[in-house]
This record gives sequence, structure tokens and C-alpha cells, in this order.
Amino acid sequence: MLLLEGCAQLAMAAFAKTTSVPARKLGIWAYDVNFVQFVERDLPITLTAHLDTAEKNSCSVLPTTVHISISQQNVVSGTATMSVAFPV
Repeated sequence: MLLLEGCAQLAMAAFAKTTSVPARKLGIWAYDVNFVQFVERDLPITLTAHLDTAEKNSCSVLPTTVHISISQQNVVSGTATMSVAFPV
């Protein structure tokens, strides 16, 4: 659950940084997560986010997909795709 929350917060922060829309005005409306192995709770975990180049250059900012890599000790443990949008 903590990894899902971390992915959601990172997706909103990445979207906010790219678009200058405050993260507090955003929400996650869809996600897809794939874990390929467990992570250890007592070792650091790295979450890395990127937006598709086509979406970064688009005039439309809603919704946007953020791709996240979940890794531990330089090994990818999973991926997440988060769709960010303004809540209604």
C-alpha cells in the first residue's frame, strides 16, 4: 500500500512540475501496477517517473499518463502507470 501511495504522489508531483498545475489540485483516476518481485522493507526503494514526450508537448494537459519504475538495489521490482487528472 505504501508503494502505491508513493507512486501516486510521485505521479502528481511529476505532472505538477511539468505543467505548473499545483499537485494539491490533482488526483489519480486510473492506474496499472505490475510487480515482478518483492521489495524489502528495510532497504531503500527508488521510484522514478517520466511523462511521455508526446504528452509533455501536447496543448491538452488532461488526463496525462505518468510511467513509474520501482527499483531496489538497482534492480527493477515493478512498474506503474498512473493517469493524472483534475478531480471533478
